Amino acid sequence: MKSLSLVALLAAAAFTPAAFGQSATSTVEFRNFHYTLTDLTPNDGLAPSATFTFRTFLFGTGEDPKFSEKKYSTDDVVTQNISMSMPGATVYASTTAGTGQQHLNGASAYTYGSAIITGNEKRYGDTQYNYYSSSASVCDGTFTLAPGTKITFYADVYAFASSDTGVYTDQSVAYATGWLGGFDGHHDVVAEVQANAIHHGDYGLKTEEKTQSLELSFSNYNAEPFTSYVYAGAQSSGTAVDMAPVPEPSTYAMFFAGLGLIAFAKRRRT
Repeated sequence: MKSLSLVALLAAAAFTPAAFGQSATSTVEFRNFHYTLTDLTPNDGLAPSATFTFRTFLFGTGEDPKFSEKKYSTDDVVTQNISMSMPGATVYASTTAGTGQQHLNGASAYTYGSAIITGNEKRYGDTQYNYYSSSASVCDGTFTLAPGTKITFYADVYAFASSDTGVYTDQSVAYATGWLGGFDGHHDVVAEVQANAIHHGDYGLKTEEKTQSLELSFSNYNAEPFTSYVYAGAQSSGTAVDMAPVPEPSTYAMFFAGLGLIAFAKRRRT
């Protein structure tokens, strides 16, 4: 009987969903943002020029959908930091720029976020989620180019994403993106670096890491000034999802075999 009880115990243990720790982490470093002007018509005697009008920046960090944000004026010297810790999630964002046009030379941004599920035992069928989202903008505004002027924006971006799951039913994901964007007179254009770590029907550790220099140009070949907009920034986001695993067919077989042995033993005793 002891051996039968042991078999039944093992079968029940095998049928019980195992506890796994899920995690999602992402980081973006946006550095050395700057611009240059190029004279497209060097023989006209006019120097290339550009003027800028900045809007209020959006700068925030939080746990989706409980997203908190902070706004600041680009007329001020800016070194802003926001951090937040919640059960299972941590986020951090910072941006550094200067006064006025100095935002366009040397501005930087850093975002980080993580969501971790420790893998505590749950009732079969339960699902546990942790979210995070962190963003920082270093430039958001309009610019006007004089005739015969080309402007090029630059930035160095490092992006890292990591996602780790214990079973194939989990769907943890992590995203890390740094970008330059604007309007070239015909359509929206974006240069970006993105690292993703996405789980769909698989499990284990996934990571992606990218380092890239971004470049985005706008040209005015017209006889009149050309006005457009530009935006630049970084964002980290992700979700850790811990779903109760679906037992394998072999697990079902062991479970029912254990029940059969118990029934057989009881029948022999009666």
